[in-house]
Amino acid sequence: AFVEQGGRWLLVAVLGVPSGTNLCVAPDGRWTGPYIPAVFRAAPFALQPAPDGRLLLCVDEQVGRVRPMGDGSAGTEPFFAPDGAAAPLVRDVLDFLTRLAQGGKTMERACAALHARGLLVPWKVVFQSPSGEPQPVAGLWRVDEAVLRQLPADALHALMQEGALALAYSQLLSMQHIALLGEWLQARALVSATPTPAAQKPDLDVVRQLFEPGAPDTLRFNW
Repeated sequence: AFVEQGGRWLLVAVLGVPSGTNLCVAPDGRWTGPYIPAVFRAAPFALQPAPDGRLLLCVDEQVGRVRPMGDGSAGTEPFFAPDGAAAPLVRDVLDFLTRLAQGGKTMERACAALHARGLLVPWKVVFQSPSGEPQPVAGLWRVDEAVLRQLPADALHALMQEGALALAYSQLLSMQHIALLGEWLQARALVSATPTPAAQKPDLDVVRQLFEPGAPDTLRFNW
């Protein structure tokens, strides 16, 4: 989906409802989606802007995988080589995040092009909560396929040159997966429900299948 933040249009992955919920993480902590977003694969590392505009490589020290050197943990890899230079692992992470940041700028320009052509419209998504109440999701936008079909050839060519045309069709194709969140929302409620008499208990084996990942298509980086 697309979201607007401070006048900027961004492409996002819708991971759960209500706000702040990630339904792609199963109750036992496993990631259940067939694709792991790059920002999660890079954790606990991230780029943060410095006052002078440079991007600095930072690490979340609260993550359990980050430990002080010399604490006796087996299988740890240092951040720095003996000569003080960045270790190969850190260099690979920095390269990955730098390419990710560059791709983000390209994506943002493509999103802006779609908005400038009047192709982004509010996406009205409503799920049924476990209690049966309608649960709308606010703030999401989608591509208006009807407007896209009516664009003249020169406008379509311009969008193609900006990488926005492929983005538009990718977003339209991705919308079919929104129903999965509704299924996972109901399944999460069943898994965490208060135990009921045996005759009324849901088949948890069936429920857990909803949280199993599909065919793997994760882009893997050798770092």
